[in-house]
Amino acid sequence: METLLPLYAKPIEKALDVLNAQRLDFDLTPVDINPLTCPRQLLPYLGAMWRVAIDQLSEQEQRNLISNALEIHRYKGTIYAVEKGLEALLLDCEITPWFEAEPVGEKHTFSVDVFVYDKAVTLALISAIRNKIDNGKALSTRYALTMNLAAQSNEYHGGVLQLTTEIEGSPYIPILDDANNTTYRGGTLQLITEIEGQPYND
Repeated sequence: METLLPLYAKPIEKALDVLNAQRLDFDLTPVDINPLTCPRQLLPYLGAMWRVAIDQLSEQEQRNLISNALEIHRYKGTIYAVEKGLEALLLDCEITPWFEAEPVGEKHTFSVDVFVYDKAVTLALISAIRNKIDNGKALSTRYALTMNLAAQSNEYHGGVLQLTTEIEGSPYIPILDDANNTTYRGGTLQLITEIEGQPYND
C-alpha cells in the first residue's frame, strides 16, 4: 500500500493510515475485539492498540501475540514476559535463568533454547524470536539464543546388527609345478560374511 507517512511513523499512525485507505467489509455492530475470534481485518488495529509488532507473522501468530499483550506489558522485564512473547510464535522453547544453569552462569543473563520441528530456520524466524525476547526482557539483561532442529515421533525404530565373519580353509597340499621347480603352491581360503538383524524391542 502506498503511503505518505514517514518511515519513523508511530504504529497508531500506520494503523489509521491503513484504516483510511480501505473500506471495512464486515458489520461493525457489534464489533468483536477479541484477538482470538475477531475478523482478520481488525488485527492490525488491535496490534497498534496493544503496541505489539505483528509484522511478518502468520494470522494465528498475530492473534496469539495480541492475546498475550496484556500479560507481556504487565510483566515486562521478566522471564515470564519473554515466555508469553515466544508463545505467539508457536515454538517449543526452554528458558534457563543464570541461577538455574549448570554450572551457574553470569549474573543477569539467561539462555533460550528454541526447538524447531516443522519450520525452516530462516533469518526472518530468528529475527522474530529476537524481537519477542527483546520486547519482554529487562534492558539490563543479556541472553544466548540457541536454535535446535528437532523431530517429533511416537514410533521407535532400531535394531541389533551383528557382523559374523567365518574363515574356511582346506589343508595345504604342496604341489610341484615341475621337476626342476622348488616353489610350492596349494590350499584355498574362503571368507564368508553374514549380517543378521533383530528388531528393536522397547
